[in-house]
Amino acid sequence: MNFQKNFKITSQLLLTFSLLISLFASGIAKAESVPQQISTWTQLNNIRITDNQNHNYIGGLNGDYILINNLDDSLADYDTYASPVANDGAGWLPIPDFSGHLNGNGYLISKPNKETYYFGPATKNALIKFQKAKNIKPASGVFGQMTRKAANNK
Repeated sequence: MNFQKNFKITSQLLLTFSLLISLFASGIAKAESVPQQISTWTQLNNIRITDNQNHNYIGGLNGDYILINNLDDSLADYDTYASPVANDGAGWLPIPDFSGHLNGNGYLISKPNKETYYFGPATKNALIKFQKAKNIKPASGVFGQMTRKAANNK
């Protein structure tokens, strides 16, 4: 019974994935119209990957993403990308020049009981740039109500 249920779910996912690939390839769907779901450290890391012609995969640095679960040390790929020993001891490597949208959807990217709300100067500078482009004053790098409204009204 479980095999049939798993087979049915897998088949449905493959069909959905094939349909999405067809829609994107044909130009009917656009990357910004459907947020890419992030459920693993690998998927989060892949935001930074580009091909030889500098085109971003899965939406890339300007894409729209949504978390569908917490990213923490309980995930199998945590040691590879985010643990203190990952990346030759550097831990998680920040994604430079990210200018897309990541909806936390109520989930956290963290190590349990070590959550942080620190985003650093690169994020602040990107936010100031966005605020200036949207004529939000003051362009302070703080994500307040006016910035949230502008972000939601792309």
